[in-house]
Amino acid sequence: MNFIYSYWETADDNQNLLESFSNRWLNTEFMFFSLIQSVLKSKEYATKVIMITTTRCKPIFDKLEIFDEVTTDLDAISHYDRDMWALGKIYAYSIQTEPFIHIDNDVHFNYKFPIYLFNESKIDIAVQSIEHNKSSMTTFTPFYNRIINTLYKNGFKTNILNFGRSFKAYNMGIYLCNNIEFNTLYCTEVFKMINENKEAFIKAKKICVSVIFEQYLLYLLAEREGLRVEVLIDNYKDKFIQEYGYLHIWGRKKDLELYNKFKNLFINYYPNYLEKINNLLDIYNIKQELKNK
Repeated sequence: MNFIYSYWETADDNQNLLESFSNRWLNTEFMFFSLIQSVLKSKEYATKVIMITTTRCKPIFDKLEIFDEVTTDLDAISHYDRDMWALGKIYAYSIQTEPFIHIDNDVHFNYKFPIYLFNESKIDIAVQSIEHNKSSMTTFTPFYNRIINTLYKNGFKTNILNFGRSFKAYNMGIYLCNNIEFNTLYCTEVFKMINENKEAFIKAKKICVSVIFEQYLLYLLAEREGLRVEVLIDNYKDKFIQEYGYLHIWGRKKDLELYNKFKNLFINYYPNYLEKINNLLDIYNIKQELKNK
């Protein structure tokens, strides 16, 4: 099975491209530490590990020398608003023609990968977790309802069954898909929703609208189609995490303590990749103080 990663650049035209990699992280190093470790572990199980990105970003990922292939397919969505960050993932899903798994750049299986998920006869899709009102992770109502209500106030319309009336969503730090027919349906509905509600999404974009067309819509469609869905974890004390060493950095991207743990890991175990990162920082004129802020 192919393991897919994606990176859709969110830099504005005046920002240093590599510096933009740290837009949601403590610094650029941390983003690379996370990505490289995740990919190296994935390569133990994958048929091929692919980075799907843009022409502008491809040379950066090529220089890391960790991917079997780096494509520029995300050039096709350059006309969409960059604040809809999850759209890069959706487009990466949409071009897959066989079962695949997409892993976010901040997701890790530190011990082993759950290879039972590769059995296509048992499940249609696998996701990280369910976000709902009883979740110990992200509760649904305060977060999603605010976004949904804002969209509706800005003229949002949809015919998706139970939209705004169902109170669950799938966290897609990991998305494994054995059902390519459903995946095509899902991705088509995402772009349809965005294209038919451009103004509403643009007006509401500052409040994380990506979770609506990525996580919430997936739940609604999977429920409607009666899919067999494997939910990997229910909370952060779940035995799945203990057995597989699952880590989603998620809201800790600016955590100095976690960054230092990753840096020590690279100093001790991945010095060659630490050198590659430093070379990239030099090429793109990222100053040393940025890395250690």
